[in-house]
Amino acid sequence: MAEDESVKGAEMNSDFPDLETVSSALALAGRAPSVHNSQPWQWRVGDQSVHLYANPDLLLPQTDPDARDLTLSCGAAFNDFRTLSMTCKQSSRTFAPPSST
Repeated sequence: MAEDESVKGAEMNSDFPDLETVSSALALAGRAPSVHNSQPWQWRVGDQSVHLYANPDLLLPQTDPDARDLTLSCGAAFNDFRTLSMTCKQSSRTFAPPSST
């Protein structure tokens, strides 16, 4: 998936948690509600960052032609991950792509 399809990304501080902690947080964030239970997100873990991408293959064009529901679903997963990060006392910086409007 191309980098420009990123919905949101979180860059963790120098005390990046271990892979098991990140995996657990992502598993819990993956339980976030999504439209038609489509779970249209894909996570990528870097050395010091976690990125969330919208999966356009899971777009439902008949019911969500402008991808609003896809974006809201990804936002719910991202919010859950941020909340879990904060409960683990991990600071993060959040980035979002420029608005297309």
